[in-house]
Amino acid sequence: GENMDKAIELFSEMINANNKEIIIGGSTSINLYVLSNALKYSLNPGDEVIVTNQDHEANISPWRRLSEVGANIKEWKINPETAELEIETFKSLLTDKTKIVAVTHCSNIVGSINDLKKISQLSHQHNAIVIGDGVSYAPHGFPDVKELEVDFYTFSLYKTYGPHLALLYGKEEILKKLPNQNHQFLEGEVPYTLNPGGPNHEELSCLIGIHEYFDNLYNHHFSNKDISIRNKIEQVNNLIAKHEEIIANPLLDYLDSRKDVRLIGKNKIK
Repeated sequence: GENMDKAIELFSEMINANNKEIIIGGSTSINLYVLSNALKYSLNPGDEVIVTNQDHEANISPWRRLSEVGANIKEWKINPETAELEIETFKSLLTDKTKIVAVTHCSNIVGSINDLKKISQLSHQHNAIVIGDGVSYAPHGFPDVKELEVDFYTFSLYKTYGPHLALLYGKEEILKKLPNQNHQFLEGEVPYTLNPGGPNHEELSCLIGIHEYFDNLYNHHFSNKDISIRNKIEQVNNLIAKHEEIIANPLLDYLDSRKDVRLIGKNKIK
């Protein structure tokens, strides 16, 4: 139990959340399914839900299912020439009936990083809830969820050097309002209300090892020990990103030079 609490505390600091905002479930797919089931009670017939055609199925089907309670599902489609999700297209989809926006932080198809902060700000002007899928983003750098201004954010821990679990972040003030999806005796016990059956105890304890790995990386490359866990994560993120550039850019340069190959997505890392 002590190690489970420690794992949650460390991960909350790594992504700049608090420990009442972290849910650890079996997969991103199940976390989003449970979340959509909780959010459906706040919808009225005719309310609008925006999904994209650049997302993984895990962040599309749970929201499309909300048509069963009368929600109108709208699709934010990519530009067919660039495969990008364009902000101007998104603006045209937003209305005062928009209640939920589900969008990927980084596309698992074309590798493009979307401006999740801008998307969140625009959505919040219409009082819509934003669910960011970080499954393809987090392996390249843990996000700062408060900086992104998202309401929910999820990623798979087995893609960030951990066991087969997934993390769901949710703003505490929203979690407190959602109906309990767990045992009746856990009513009001945020964040357990969104985690039916609870996490796998042994694997949750293993998450401490992810922090240890990042801490070891930091200590190997940097000398200033007297900074926060989040600041250490940001410096290691930059370290990983620079290494990825060195690996990826020669291939991208070569493909870009070919007249018979068309690269899609924001492909060149500068």
